[in-house]
Amino acid sequence: LGGTVVLMERWEAKEGVVLIDREKVTWMMGATPFLQDVTEAVEAGDGHCRSLEIFLCSGAPVPRPLLARANEVLRARVVSGWGMTEVGLATLTRIDDPPEKILHSDGRPLPGMGIRIVDAEDRPLPADMEGELQCRGPSVFAGYWRRPELTAASFASGEAAAEAGWLRTGDRARCDAEGYIRITGRSKDIIVRGGENIPVVEVEDLLHKHPAVLQAAIVAVPDPRFQERACAVIVARDGAAFDIGQMRSFLESARLARQYFPEHLLVLDALPMTPSGKVQKFLLRKMVLEIIGVADNEQ
Repeated sequence: LGGTVVLMERWEAKEGVVLIDREKVTWMMGATPFLQDVTEAVEAGDGHCRSLEIFLCSGAPVPRPLLARANEVLRARVVSGWGMTEVGLATLTRIDDPPEKILHSDGRPLPGMGIRIVDAEDRPLPADMEGELQCRGPSVFAGYWRRPELTAASFASGEAAAEAGWLRTGDRARCDAEGYIRITGRSKDIIVRGGENIPVVEVEDLLHKHPAVLQAAIVAVPDPRFQERACAVIVARDGAAFDIGQMRSFLESARLARQYFPEHLLVLDALPMTPSGKVQKFLLRKMVLEIIGVADNEQ
């Protein structure tokens, strides 16, 4: 395109928005924390980012309240997509998609890519039913280096040609009748409380709407009776307070079914993150268990 690429050695939000304004940056890509950082830096008056036209947010589930807020504050078109290292970017919302699709989905497959939602036996599910997201296409990797057993386990079984090449992504999702997907969580992140699945992403999205909450994540803790319970872990905004009573009142006002309410709440200074902006939930679970232990009582 003959354009300029502006690179940063290390991400720092205030410097980032200054660079965007100085270099008249029109396009940016990053995971959820970077979108949040830019939005808050503009709100704080560190820059205006008026040149920014498109922000592609991918790499981790994007809280819908953040997406709506970023669209309003940045006046840029924020689009979201889904992908993984073994595939690359596989789905994307388009800038001319209806606003509800941009806000409430992770897009449609890119040209040449196929996606499907399946049950535990790799059987395709009807529209709007949650299951495992599988994909196939020219960008899907050939396999893990010298790990043939892991490679074989990563692809759906089946001898028919129609079954070949479908990669088990490990992500849970729904697909509507128009082909738009919505990531609902990781298969390993499913919390089964007393035989009922907790919609982790839905509850996290609700918590992000609370004015005191900067970041939110939900993980499972073992329970002797229900097998698992949910623990909400949040990072509060500067100077804000948030306790379990406030959380319950807020979720009740949002009309969330009571069986989905987290039984535990922890307020931390920060969540463990990867450099690309994903919450490291396996580390977060370990931290939670070390702090609250495996207890029957609510905390």
